[in-house]
Amino acid sequence: MDKQREIKFRAWRKEEKKMLKWEHIAVAWTAGALKDDQFTVVMQYTGLKDKNGKEIYEGDIIKGMFSLSGKMGVVKYFEKYAGFGFTTEYWGKMDFNFKNNDLSRYKVVGNVFENPELLSNK
Repeated sequence: MDKQREIKFRAWRKEEKKMLKWEHIAVAWTAGALKDDQFTVVMQYTGLKDKNGKEIYEGDIIKGMFSLSGKMGVVKYFEKYAGFGFTTEYWGKMDFNFKNNDLSRYKVVGNVFENPELLSNK
């Protein structure tokens, strides 16, 4: 039997400029302490981990074999692949599908909300 995919989320709380983990979101939401308008965006876990075992979420900034020029990739969900991948300006904004990539070569170095300066390296 195939391993079940773990489904969880994290969210950027714009009021506090703070990333909330799945456990905090679930508890606070159940208690009625959170409202939809408190979040900039909710990001889904891809079900994958980087070379250091760190969970990869939408909005994460990753570095890997494509980053010879110092560019970083941003993780997102792609409708055309029906799955997660990343984009990078290094390859002319080409989209990469995680299904066909060896993630042991990639490392999460931040995310678009807490580390936007990583993407300004043009």
